[in-house]
Amino acid sequence: ELKKHSPAEGELDGALASPADQAHAYMQGGAAVLSVLTEPARFRGSLYDLHSVATSVATPVMRKDFLVSRYQVREARLAGASGVLLIAAMLDAKQMQGMLEAAFELGLFVLMEVFDEPDLEKAVPVLEQLLGGDRNIEAFNPGDWTRDNPQAHYAALVQLVDGSWLSFTPPERSWGLEIGTRIAIII
Repeated sequence: ELKKHSPAEGELDGALASPADQAHAYMQGGAAVLSVLTEPARFRGSLYDLHSVATSVATPVMRKDFLVSRYQVREARLAGASGVLLIAAMLDAKQMQGMLEAAFELGLFVLMEVFDEPDLEKAVPVLEQLLGGDRNIEAFNPGDWTRDNPQAHYAALVQLVDGSWLSFTPPERSWGLEIGTRIAIII
């Protein structure tokens, strides 16, 4: 994750000359995908930062921001992004569907941030409609994604990603692996 500033921690990595330099440092460290914060007010990011990184590395680059419209998805693609972050809690089902459709039309990957059952209940029908799935919403039980039953019903529909991997405890990491997580975000 490339970000210049954090509201909680202030200026970050001020010694690096540019987002492209930071991206190259992450690539040397083995990063498979880079995310670039483009939110200007709290994180001091920009579409220019995204473009700078996307044109300087060969790995996929994702726009990370508080996106709420198809237009912002298009902006990401024009700036060189390979993917976008969508936050389920910020979107209603219609927005989510429109933004996913725009991303897929533009050939972008999507990282959908889902933190709780209401987010999941909103996202699953939209994803099923766009990606296929068994369309049997009545049979879906969001409780299947809880720690009580880690065999996630929709694990085949989407790839699970654990966030903030380094801050997780060993039991939390083990649980993530049990439910099929094979990708982690290192922040």
